[in-house]
Amino acid sequence: MNTEIYKIKVIKTITILMLMFIPLSMGLNYINDRDSFTILYFVLFFVTLYHSYCFKKEQDSTKGSEQILIILFGLYFAFFLIGEQKSFDVLWGLIIPPIAVITSSLKRLKFWLFLTVSITAVMIVITFIAPQYVHYEIFPLFSLLWALIFISYMAYSYKSLQAKLEEKILSYQNSLEDKVEEAVKEITLLNHNLEETQIEILEKLGTLGEYRSKNSTGHLSRVGLYVKELSLLAGVDEDKAKLFAHAAPLHDIGQVAIDDSIVNKPEKLTPQEYQIMKTHTTIGQDILGGSDKPLMQTAEEIAAYHHEKYDGTGYPKGLQGEDIPLSAKIVAIVDVFDSLYSNTSYKKNWSNEDIINHFKNEKGKHFDPYLTDLFLENIEIFVNIYETRYISK
Repeated sequence: MNTEIYKIKVIKTITILMLMFIPLSMGLNYINDRDSFTILYFVLFFVTLYHSYCFKKEQDSTKGSEQILIILFGLYFAFFLIGEQKSFDVLWGLIIPPIAVITSSLKRLKFWLFLTVSITAVMIVITFIAPQYVHYEIFPLFSLLWALIFISYMAYSYKSLQAKLEEKILSYQNSLEDKVEEAVKEITLLNHNLEETQIEILEKLGTLGEYRSKNSTGHLSRVGLYVKELSLLAGVDEDKAKLFAHAAPLHDIGQVAIDDSIVNKPEKLTPQEYQIMKTHTTIGQDILGGSDKPLMQTAEEIAAYHHEKYDGTGYPKGLQGEDIPLSAKIVAIVDVFDSLYSNTSYKKNWSNEDIINHFKNEKGKHFDPYLTDLFLENIEIFVNIYETRYISK
């Protein structure tokens, strides 16, 4: 909800409550022969009616907030002059900080908190030196003062934090255009290609998990490019191919929740460690799930199912054949290709012949047969992406 709309709604609610409470208080004081209070509430009722009329006409939350706080502060101050020890009227002062914090700016909140605490302190002094003017004992007023100081501190701290967050958001919004332009210029100097710019931005989001790996070699960036090429070869339209490519770098995001000793283990994982490692698919699904945006839905789909196998022996659900989403089947192929083709501290890269034989052997088992044929028929495209776009740089 818009902040201004929210404030207007709150002020309307507070005004209605005041218009309900003040006549009731006036009647109760009249019944109990408290003439001074009856007159006070009578005057206050018409002042509140006037405030309600002005606010309904102008719909100005700043002015409306000030009017309410003036009314409440006037009521609070009057209680010191006409109240008495056996009554609890001055406790009304405790509602001024919370009302101020939800209706006022930080600057005005500071003013009203200082004014409320100050008048309470002054009344304590007057009670000490001229008790005939303030009919309350010092000790209860001290308790009220400490309560006001505590509530005021909490209110100001909350409002100050809220203001800082709003300032950061506003600053981000104001500088967003400059940041985008700067990012576009930086990427354009590298490749002069808007499509690569979009992929690079998404890669930066997806590298959260890759930063934890001791063998971070741009794998996520390459996967996005591979996915787009294989998607287009498979007859996917341009927009959907871009969607797959943008979502693909998030496929291993679930690894952020897996212990470093497992993620970065150079030796073969134990059965128990392997079971833990497998949970990165469902973790990734949980992290990316719940969105109604196509990009996030696709990313969730890829993260969850890129380790499923065509013959149903994969994980986490053991999906088979056409039950596996197309995006996940595409990522499965290019993810394995990049891993086999890359040279890391854990293993040496495979030769082209070994990679081709591996995919032929896994066709119909691990990988979708149709996509596998497309990939092998056009493997030079994927080799070129790796070598030209990354190794040369």
